[in-house]
Amino acid sequence: MRLSAHRVLVALSVSLLGGVLFGSLYTVSQPWLYGAMAVACAWLGVRGYGSSASATAGWRVWVSAVMPWLVLGFCVGCLRVQAALAEPNQYAAVLGSKVDLEALVVAEPDIRSNYQLVTIRPNGATQNLLVTMPLANRYRYGDAVWVRGKVVAPKLFDDFDYPGYLARFNVFGLVRYPKMIVLQQDKGNWLVGELFAFKREVVKRVLYLFGQEQGRLLLGILIGAKQGLPQTTVDTFSRTGTSHIMAVSGFNISILLVALGYASYVLGRRASNALGVLIVVLFVLVAGPTSSVLRAAGMGMLVILATTGRRLYMPIGALLCVAAGMALINPRVVYWDVGFQLSGAATLGILAGMPAFERWFGARHKIAESLAVTAAAILFTVPISMWRFGTLSTVALVANAFVVPLVPFVMALGTLSLLPFVGPGFALLCSGLLQFILWVVAFFAHPTWASVQVSISGVWVVLWYVGLAVCAYIVYGRR
Repeated sequence: MRLSAHRVLVALSVSLLGGVLFGSLYTVSQPWLYGAMAVACAWLGVRGYGSSASATAGWRVWVSAVMPWLVLGFCVGCLRVQAALAEPNQYAAVLGSKVDLEALVVAEPDIRSNYQLVTIRPNGATQNLLVTMPLANRYRYGDAVWVRGKVVAPKLFDDFDYPGYLARFNVFGLVRYPKMIVLQQDKGNWLVGELFAFKREVVKRVLYLFGQEQGRLLLGILIGAKQGLPQTTVDTFSRTGTSHIMAVSGFNISILLVALGYASYVLGRRASNALGVLIVVLFVLVAGPTSSVLRAAGMGMLVILATTGRRLYMPIGALLCVAAGMALINPRVVYWDVGFQLSGAATLGILAGMPAFERWFGARHKIAESLAVTAAAILFTVPISMWRFGTLSTVALVANAFVVPLVPFVMALGTLSLLPFVGPGFALLCSGLLQFILWVVAFFAHPTWASVQVSISGVWVVLWYVGLAVCAYIVYGRR
């Protein structure tokens, strides 16, 4: 059997992700990895791209053809994550000491209820520091600042690897008891600064039209900017398993691509595809380069490339290739970024499991379709939720059946509400939908049994997905 390029990419992507995950937990001797890679390359050199068996070849021929690619991907993943973990901390010499330094604010501050987290990069450094400041002073991306404070290492908690989590964002130290003064403004990238300024104007406009609670919910649905949402509201969404609607994902990108599909009738295919690339890039900059946003944007870019080259788009293969590419760029996301795990698992669940659930629920009505999407996503994300958070929502399926179908209308009306003159009319309609979503979520979160404490180990997560893979093979077979 001669492997197609698509199957080779899928095998490399899956094994690379597995190698990054394994290398994040265990140390493998580099000579062993390089030796295994040499054997795999020799295997490919002797046997060629694949064996000459027919498509009906047995599992032994499959293993013979696929195994060298799996070995190569696994070894590359292990080597990549070990190289990242071996990167020295540039602030190791000053940990525990008070320092004076000049730095640049390299991201928009993370505003919390009574404080803000400011990410700075000292002049001449490539790694970041995180500063906790009161809300009295406002900082923006591109501010050149003077900082005095004590640099300390993040603490490792019993149930949370805080240093690993921060390192995923290139943060390797915290500044305690800080004093920070803005020396100059607009010293960052001009385009990024303008996009953040546009985002601030959008936030101001939305909060003016909708108020704090509904406005923050709408901002979360549109661009993932849910900071400032009351903690009680955040808890109700968490208890009902509907928090995903406030996280930017492929749903947002897909709506943009559908709109571009209609635009192609007017602009032409090439012009609409070029516009699509620009919009996706700008959307990533405005929403923030989180794992779910980058994963969705990467798949959107592959859709545009496939339509431009008139090639067949394979969504599961695209998901795996984008995830593997993200792991190569920043291997820490695979194990330490829960958003990366949940976003990828939910997307894989929808792509792989939705057809089966559609046959079960029936897909003649929107509610049945919503149930199919929700059930597929929950089945693939619930083990990660129990592993990482120790919670399980018992009402997620029903709550999402009411909430998810309304999200496209909220996004459309919320975007139209930003228009001059006619915007308030659309805002009135959108406000009614937002209020209904808040009421539904609060209703389903009210029972004490809406969320239960269930914690599992990583071994059970692996077994869960192995079981899903076996079930998928049984259901779909060689198709």
